[in-house]
Amino acid sequence: MKTKASILAILFLGYAIISTGQSTQKLNPDNTVIITLNHGSKLEGEVIEWDLGKSITIMTTWGKEYTLTSDKYQKVEQKNSIGVYDKHRPYNFRDKGIYYSFRMSSITGNNGNRATEVNGFGLNASAGLRFHRLLAVGAGVGYDKFIWQSGEEFIPVFAEVSGYLHPKLTSLFYNVQAGYSFAQGTEERYLLTSAEGGFMVHPSVGIRFGGDILKFTFDVGYKFQNANLIYAEPWTNGNFQAQRLRYQRLVLRLGVTI
Repeated sequence: MKTKASILAILFLGYAIISTGQSTQKLNPDNTVIITLNHGSKLEGEVIEWDLGKSITIMTTWGKEYTLTSDKYQKVEQKNSIGVYDKHRPYNFRDKGIYYSFRMSSITGNNGNRATEVNGFGLNASAGLRFHRLLAVGAGVGYDKFIWQSGEEFIPVFAEVSGYLHPKLTSLFYNVQAGYSFAQGTEERYLLTSAEGGFMVHPSVGIRFGGDILKFTFDVGYKFQNANLIYAEPWTNGNFQAQRLRYQRLVLRLGVTI
């Protein structure tokens, strides 16, 4: 009986050692990540497969394999060579649905004979519907002052088409706005006696970036704007100068989109 008991005890001890060894995995510190889930809890494990921006598969310390798609977690912290965790955020850009955009513009001066190299500025806001990452359609309104300290001010009302080229947090994008701009009116201090707006088109390309709900954009484009202006001659009474214009200005924009 004592012999049988000893054999059973040895077998039981061996089984316990083997089970413990199977249930605890030693992680490779160079390939270890901490995943913060949407509800705040965390998982730590060794990366088996990682399709950045889409899904990640890890093996935990207790020997269980998990595969998580990017919509299930907030961030992944990966340990680098100096022991610091680098944050990788999942792709969270809304490819479909309603969007809102707000932009500030710097309108560069030209080298012509009107207000040579004097810059202007602009603002605009738009909203619309994304049908796909590559295609969104919307409309908006803005304010453009083509020449600083002048009365050449316009209110553009436009339709726009835009799209983002890559399913990543940082992506190239295009934007085309076209519509009609209404002149603000006369400005006596600048001798502007009559102002009429006209057709406007503004194509641009740029980059979208940012990991949170708000995404930032920076783009470069060219704005074409028709206008008819009448100025009073400063040195003569009753004489006027009519100017039929087409602004062609390089525009730099910084914006935010939701």
